[in-house]
Amino acid sequence: LLKGHNGAVNSLSFRPDGKVLASASADRTVKLWSVPAGQRLDTLSQPTKEQTSVIFSANGKQLFAAGGDNRIRVWTISADAKEGTNPIITSRFAHEGTILNLAQSIDGKMLASTATDQSLKIWNAADLTEKLPLEPQPDWSSAVTFTDKAQLIAGRVDGSLGLYDSATGKPIAIAIPPKRGAQVSKAPAKPELT
Repeated sequence: LLKGHNGAVNSLSFRPDGKVLASASADRTVKLWSVPAGQRLDTLSQPTKEQTSVIFSANGKQLFAAGGDNRIRVWTISADAKEGTNPIITSRFAHEGTILNLAQSIDGKMLASTATDQSLKIWNAADLTEKLPLEPQPDWSSAVTFTDKAQLIAGRVDGSLGLYDSATGKPIAIAIPPKRGAQVSKAPAKPELT
């Protein structure tokens, strides 16, 4: 049992080597934990509001976190991740609304972020510079992930999905669910020939 947060835990991420777990919390902190021992290694307390998402970089040397203060923060994580060895390297204002989620491409070169202002952005992960904003979303994109072809998929609160080309930001496909309570129309019956 891992104890140490004073608020809801909103997101978890394992370092690729499986030895360190990061947790993002409503208590405005990101914590690092030893696996499997379960001891707290460090508390990253730079955020000023609730943290909603945390992910390790593909190589495990950096940690990205974001949340209610509209910023994406990046820390360098040492091999042992012990307290005092994980300096913050970037704190970038990213969205006008609370950041809901982060995702990184499989090759580690791109980072995606979504927010309550219905924005969806792709960033260069190496220096956290904005690569391109995507079209405004029809609802909050609470889920986001990259495909193995580096396309970006956004899952929205209204049940719809959007698939985007991460190089251009252009939509590839959009899946829209039927409205709640709406009846599915049936094709009219074919007239009988007499």
